[in-house]
Amino acid sequence: MNPLLRFEASHRTTNTRYIFIDSSGELDGLDIDETDSSAIRLSGLGDNADYFCKNPREHDKDYTFFGENSSLFSQWHKSDFRALGIGFNSAEQYMMFQKAILFNDYETAEKILDTGNVRTQKELGRQVKGFDNGLWAVNCRRIVYEANKYKFAQNRQLLDELLATRGTTLVEASPYDTIWGIGMTKDDEGATDRSKWKGKNWLGHILTLLRDDFENTFSGNGAEQV
Repeated sequence: MNPLLRFEASHRTTNTRYIFIDSSGELDGLDIDETDSSAIRLSGLGDNADYFCKNPREHDKDYTFFGENSSLFSQWHKSDFRALGIGFNSAEQYMMFQKAILFNDYETAEKILDTGNVRTQKELGRQVKGFDNGLWAVNCRRIVYEANKYKFAQNRQLLDELLATRGTTLVEASPYDTIWGIGMTKDDEGATDRSKWKGKNWLGHILTLLRDDFENTFSGNGAEQV
């Protein structure tokens, strides 16, 4: 028996606090049953259906831009942390590992853990068997939120840098990424006007939400052990 079968029960995460919804209130494949000013209830999530935050508090005029791979805010930034009893060397490794686990591809999950090269981890994540874009769309931002919570909570210097962005919206200024970034560099015309962004900035929104959560929970009290 593949030893990674134990991950099915103990390492698949499904109960994180947030399901992330676009500002339009839409998520492909799911129906909105109820809405109010701060939360929605989704059908299609089975036992995990609950009320979830729609979006982080956004700061329309002040931004903290970061590069695609070079910044400490990047998914690729090397930063060791432990989660679910496993050691990870980056938020990207956690993301790709959870992607494989989500689709029951334990062989690829094991390969992702076995390599310390972030680019290879990403490539392996693209090879996950049984991938379904709809299911991934529901879970990917939750997984990235989890990855970064572990990363920043267990690395005080990184946490201090994140908290130092208070009052701003974090923005991944990647001209190549229109999902996790804004599809443009920080120097491009319109980068400081969110209505002109060419991408969704999912990573930036997640980091902004996470920063606000950290501020509310334990700012100044030392990095949380998670």
